[in-house]
Amino acid sequence: MKLCNECLRVNGHHPHCSEAEDMPEQTFVLWFSGGCNQRKFFYGEKAMRRAAKQYDFDADDVMRFGEVDIKEDGILIGGCYADE
Repeated sequence: MKLCNECLRVNGHHPHCSEAEDMPEQTFVLWFSGGCNQRKFFYGEKAMRRAAKQYDFDADDVMRFGEVDIKEDGILIGGCYADE
């Protein structure tokens, strides 16, 4: 018998259950001050971590807190967040 740790269903999962093998990859949004045209979307944690290296933000904080600010000389210039 298989029990889902999150939804506690036996031999199955609820829709969008994070324990399900077929769950879609999480989407992350990278934004910069300057408007909606300054957004980039990344699909999956691996892609977000590559962007973190490129744009100098902490990918672990995005995973831990769901979002992170990007600052330059103490000024907020953008951020990254996990999209729902």
